[in-house]
Amino acid sequence: ALPSVAASAYQLILDRRLGAYHLPEGWSIVAAGNRLDDRGITYAMPAPLANRFMHIHLQADSEAWLDWADRQNISPLLLEFIEHEPEWLTRFAPEPEIKAFPSPRSWVFAHRVIARRGRLDATTFAHIAACVGLAAAAALQAFAGHTAEQKTPLTTWLAAPEALMQITDLSQQMDAVQAIGNALDQQRINLDQALTLAKHLPDDALSFGLIEQLHQAVGDRLFDEPAFSLWVAARGGKPLMMNPPTSA
Repeated sequence: ALPSVAASAYQLILDRRLGAYHLPEGWSIVAAGNRLDDRGITYAMPAPLANRFMHIHLQADSEAWLDWADRQNISPLLLEFIEHEPEWLTRFAPEPEIKAFPSPRSWVFAHRVIARRGRLDATTFAHIAACVGLAAAAALQAFAGHTAEQKTPLTTWLAAPEALMQITDLSQQMDAVQAIGNALDQQRINLDQALTLAKHLPDDALSFGLIEQLHQAVGDRLFDEPAFSLWVAARGGKPLMMNPPTSA
């Protein structure tokens, strides 16, 4: 809260009154807010005010969310995905460059996309990525089995990576990112080749999203690859800070 508002709460919280007003018996005072590192509009809580509270930190729980989501008729695909890969329920991205990331709230937005679109095609997954981020949308797409490898000329790109830069359609770019990630997972291409293709993706956000997928797959050894330095140079010399890889 604003410092002026916080100051007025001192007496109310400690003495349960504010001037002549007394809080009724049986009432409790509960305050909720974001942490300072949540990139919200927050103010540091003054020590005297903090000392008047019990402090409880909450975190998202996949089982509780699934129970709630089932009662809200959330998309069965999303329920199955979070049930099998609960680490994707929430993955906060502290980097200010990343606007979309998975959270209980943003998965509801993804559900609305699926309900509105009525089909699971590349455009739908592109819209889902706008809600939960590229990495989460790609993981969902892989889980759903909607890969587009047959529509993407991977061998052509390996022979001439510059061909990727000619792709202007967003859904086709999403297909390309998914195909590259799947090819690495299936060991049909190596990390150096995946990084080379990432360097030639025409869209910065998609390129960053693919790099995040690669980091989740191989960990920090990604940064030791010579091709990673070339990717950094191609993207202006300032890579995003990566979240630590997590295991399913």
